[in-house]
Amino acid sequence: MASAVANSASLLFARGDGAGADAMLADAVGLALLLGAALAAFMLLAGPACLAALAGPASADVVAPALAYVRIRAAAAPAAVVSFVVQSFFLAARNTSTPLAAAVLAGAVNLVLDIVLVCGAGAGIAGAAWATVAAQAAATGFLLARLARPPGGAAPPGYVARLAWRLPSVAAARAVLLGYAAPIVALLGTKVALYAFLSALAASLGPAAAAAHHLAISVFLLHACFGDAVSAGAQAWLPASVGDPQAAAAVAGQLLKAGLTAGALNVALVTTVLAVAPPLFTSDPAIAAALASVAPLVALTLGVHTASMATEGMLLAGRDLGYQAGANFLNVGLCVAAARAAGPSLTSVWAVLLLFQATRLIVNAGRLWGSPASPLRATEALPVAG
Repeated sequence: MASAVANSASLLFARGDGAGADAMLADAVGLALLLGAALAAFMLLAGPACLAALAGPASADVVAPALAYVRIRAAAAPAAVVSFVVQSFFLAARNTSTPLAAAVLAGAVNLVLDIVLVCGAGAGIAGAAWATVAAQAAATGFLLARLARPPGGAAPPGYVARLAWRLPSVAAARAVLLGYAAPIVALLGTKVALYAFLSALAASLGPAAAAAHHLAISVFLLHACFGDAVSAGAQAWLPASVGDPQAAAAVAGQLLKAGLTAGALNVALVTTVLAVAPPLFTSDPAIAAALASVAPLVALTLGVHTASMATEGMLLAGRDLGYQAGANFLNVGLCVAAARAAGPSLTSVWAVLLLFQATRLIVNAGRLWGSPASPLRATEALPVAG
């Protein structure tokens, strides 16, 4: 969904079509509300079964508090999807300051309410969930309010978005759901399946390993925003250059350099965080030892993830969606086979996650710079979806 917005809005802004951008934004926000409501319903109805399957018998005690967290977080699902859409719209206009300000606001609200609700009021995991819901609502409200001001950047001079609150047109919904959503759902679905499989594998090792993996994956997801940012940048900056191989190659080179640089910084940052984190996260020596044993793999995985997300964003920007989904499916199959061959251990779980990121980087780079079918070599501009 966010990929479709970034891709289409980038092309519309490049062509000076402010009215087209308004229509696209209205369709996207309407569809986001529908998808957010569906996501909330899924979290409420399927949450118990999914969490029980992920935890397994060895870590069954975590299901009840996790379910309480998921049920509260479901309240923010529509706002979260709308937020992704509006962030992508600003990025397509090459306005990065507004999404950054929204992220800072969300972080500040979350931190303050965590202290008030969890530490002060003793609300526990429910307090943490409500803090996140409030943070998401604040960020979404901020982004929607900023639509009333000119985004600048690549948007037409004097352009101000006019958001019409309505359901999406059938044509627009079909274009997004069939043209973008189906292959991207396949892409993300296989990725989520791999992470869920590996989390279940870690949970089967017992409470200490499950807790250490939870801490490690939390650090991973927190710092994965570096890779997500590079991918989002690719989806906003590259589409307007597709059709001009020389310009597309120049933009792609800059994006890859940004991904590699951010990846190196990520390795240094996460290595430092995990070196000092165990005493802050836990007083259990078994959990601390398990976390320390995989810390180097977590840091390296994040470094490769940031670069690989740059290549994924470029393929999404060039609408090479079928290839990306197929390659990801094969990559996940390879990683599941590797995990089974290595046997259950926390080290093997993170070694497989590193394998997944490295394989994605190599395969995607080969497509982008070594294949005649690369979107970087296209000689026709991308059409505006819908």
